[in-house]
Amino acid sequence: MLSTASSVIDRPQTAGRSAIAPASVEKLVKSQKSALLKRAGSSYWRKLISAGIPQAEARELAIALIRFNYLHKRPNSSQRRLMRRYCQRMGTVGLWKLELMLGH
Repeated sequence: MLSTASSVIDRPQTAGRSAIAPASVEKLVKSQKSALLKRAGSSYWRKLISAGIPQAEARELAIALIRFNYLHKRPNSSQRRLMRRYCQRMGTVGLWKLELMLGH
């Protein structure tokens, strides 16, 4: 009885289904990450707009925040200039972090 139970447990649960190819899993993960970044970027952009930052600058700042928070990349010099210019407004909507300017 024990050997029968263990053989049932050891069998893969793919009967009647084909296994998912690793490439399609990787595509799925990339598309989910892409969707997450787009949602977060849109959220940041809306918050920046609500703080009174012009649309073009808000877009650039949202990109910088996504790169910093999710991709662990430092803002470039033009993005840092915008951050210095709008740091108070970014703070009012909870998006300001000192680490953005320090480069950590």
